[in-house]
Amino acid sequence: MHLSIQITLLYAGILGLLAGVLAVRVTMLRAALDIPIGDGDNPAMLTRIRAFGNFMEYVPGFVLLMLLLDLSGVAAIQLHVLGVALVAARLIYSLTFYGGPPQNTVQLVGRVVGASLTWLALFAAA
Repeated sequence: MHLSIQITLLYAGILGLLAGVLAVRVTMLRAALDIPIGDGDNPAMLTRIRAFGNFMEYVPGFVLLMLLLDLSGVAAIQLHVLGVALVAARLIYSLTFYGGPPQNTVQLVGRVVGASLTWLALFAAA
């Protein structure tokens, strides 16, 4: 059996870029609002912090599970389905998270879809 982690590396890289974008958005708002630590009781700051935190709560464990599946020889197509599902889920969730509480049906549906797809990918990987 030939062991390779190229598929996991692909999705870890994509998810790492998304994590970077979320982190930079927090830092940019911190600088703009002069909030060196915490959320400064600012709802926009809290929302960005939580968007990044929510991402970090789910993604590292998923990437670890995906790596283990990759190393165990799971079919490439299965790994790609898991990876695409999680990337799509986190993009959808992140894009709908920035408005604070859902303001319209699109945001609410986006959050539900993003969260549900994240859980589905996580459970499938497990």
